[in-house]
Amino acid sequence: MPNLQQYIYCYSAGVYLKTETPPHFEVDVVDPKSHHKGKLETESLLDSRGVNWTSIRPVYIYGPLNYNPVEEWFFHRLKAGRPIPIPGSGIQTTQLGHVKDLVDAFIKVLDNPKASKEVFNISGSKYVTFDGLAKACAKHFFALIEKAKLELGWSPEYDLVEGLADSYNLDFGRGTYRKEADFRTDDMILENP
Repeated sequence: MPNLQQYIYCYSAGVYLKTETPPHFEVDVVDPKSHHKGKLETESLLDSRGVNWTSIRPVYIYGPLNYNPVEEWFFHRLKAGRPIPIPGSGIQTTQLGHVKDLVDAFIKVLDNPKASKEVFNISGSKYVTFDGLAKACAKHFFALIEKAKLELGWSPEYDLVEGLADSYNLDFGRGTYRKEADFRTDDMILENP
C-alpha cells in the first residue's frame, strides 16, 4: 500500500447485527452475514498494514444529487397524485441523514487525530416512522451519532423536513431524478388489500 496520510472509508451502518434495542453504537456487534462483510474486512486489512484509516458509516442518505435517493420513491408518488403504500402498520421507524451533513462529516475527519483508526456513525439526529416520512415528504435501523458529535465537533445541519425540501427543490423538483417512476408493485398492493 502506498504511504497514505489518511484513508477515509465510507460504507453503511447496515453492517450492524439487527437489534431489538436501537440505536447502534460504533462498537456494536456486526453481522457476519451482512453483504457489507467485505467492507469490515477492509478495516482490518488497513489496520494490519499500519494505514491511518477512518470509517464513516451513514444510515440512509437523502438530499440533492445523492447516488441512492430514498426520498425519490415518495416524491414520484406524490407528484403523480398516487397513494403511498406503506408496509405493515406504518409505525416502523428509520433514520435518514442529509447528504450535505455527510459531506461535512468527511471534512471534520480530514487530518483530525481524533478520527485516526475510528468508526463514526453519521445520520440525522432524529428517527422517523414510515408514515412520518411519507408525511414529511408531502410538506429499521438506527445509529447513534454522539461519538461524531463529541469527538469531531460535527452535528447535522439539516432536520428531516428542511432536508427533504432541499432535496426536492434542488433535485427532484427540477426533474433530475435518477429513474422514472414504476408503479406496478404499488398497483398490485393496492388491488389486494
